[in-house]
Order: sequence, then C-alpha cells, then structure tokens
Amino acid sequence: MSTTTTVHHSAPTGGTRWGIVADGIFKLVLGIAYILACVPISSALDISVTLTVLAGVTVLLVGAAEIKFLNSRTARSYLLSLVFYDGGWVLVTVVALIAFFSEGVNLGGLWMGYQVVAAVVLTNVLFFRAGRIPTQILA
Repeated sequence: MSTTTTVHHSAPTGGTRWGIVADGIFKLVLGIAYILACVPISSALDISVTLTVLAGVTVLLVGAAEIKFLNSRTARSYLLSLVFYDGGWVLVTVVALIAFFSEGVNLGGLWMGYQVVAAVVLTNVLFFRAGRIPTQILA
C-alpha cells in the first residue's frame, strides 16, 4: 500500500511579499538611475556607456519581472532566486572594491557585467518557472 502526499507551496504573503516588491522597486529605480546617469557612471567605472545602459535595462526588467510574477512563484523559489542574485551582487561588489582599494584595479566592467548577466538569468528563471513567455512582461 502506498501513500501519496501532496505538498502545497503558496505564493509569497505578508512580509515576504512586501520584501519581494521592495526588492523589485529598488531594481526598477536602480535601472532607471543607470540609464539616466549612464555617462557619469561609465566614466567613473571606466566602462562603455553601452554596458551601463544595458545593465540599466536588464536590472529594470528583472525588477519589473519580480513584481509582475509575484503570484506565479512560490515564496521559497522567489527567495532562493533572490538570495543567489543579490548574494552574487554583494560578492562581486566586495571583490571589485577590494581590488580597487588594495591594488588600484578597476573592476567596474566586471561589476556592471555581473548585473547584466545575473539580471538576464533571473528574469529567465522568473519567466520560465512561471510558465510564461518573455513578451508577457509588457501585458
């Protein structure tokens, strides 16, 4: 005799929900800031304006995706995705700062490049794990 247990995972609620929304809003604002201030940011980091604008667009899109698909993912899957994304961002930021302050090496390209790649990966995870196609973010 076998017994099947069904485990129900729910969408984020309460503080977790507000935390995810706040993270999404932060990414929206950060993406807009990168786009609007692309020239001075690019100059300070010694990277191309194109990379800064690309980072702005991808970070903005991942912020929008976090909010858009809030009810399509379980709280656990959201939190795991955000821990890896934000944890990686912190790690790359620390590495770039240590390299700059200890050796004078500017890793602005690595820092901004991480944001592009990680945002694309997280956006794809949000879309495909939610069973959506990328064009639905605009709907």
